[in-house]
Amino acid sequence: MAGVDAAFNQTEFEEGIRFAMTMGLPVEVDDRLTWHWNDEKTYLPQDDNREPYNWTASPVTDVPGNPMQPSGSLQVLYALEATNASSSYTVDTAFGQFDPTKISITLLDAEYQQVKTADYLTMKRTTYDISFVAPPMALFSSPVWIVYAEARDSV
Repeated sequence: MAGVDAAFNQTEFEEGIRFAMTMGLPVEVDDRLTWHWNDEKTYLPQDDNREPYNWTASPVTDVPGNPMQPSGSLQVLYALEATNASSSYTVDTAFGQFDPTKISITLLDAEYQQVKTADYLTMKRTTYDISFVAPPMALFSSPVWIVYAEARDSV
């Protein structure tokens, strides 16, 4: 197996995958998937969900949700699979049935470690909520993560 063979070059293997991911990225940077962190705000007093009791109160502290990304967003290399809204997955609401667009994002471990604490994603003008992160798989000895997300709205 390549993962245990002394001749196997893990770095070259992962760089080859990143090269393929780069080829699949949208040309326009603004069209690429972007990971976002919500700011962490502290109010006095606040409830257990860190929400203020007084909605007109200003936060005592307001810091980036990810100190490593003070801008609050980051783009990394990924492979994307989209499921259109006419899939078999339907959400029942008080307003009727909706078929949200879903995406699965495949990430190598180094990229996943950079975005694993993100709160949500955007691509073009669509916002995606992170639904689930599958346990890592191994591609030889490289951990691979799949993040599943669902569109809040489809634009």
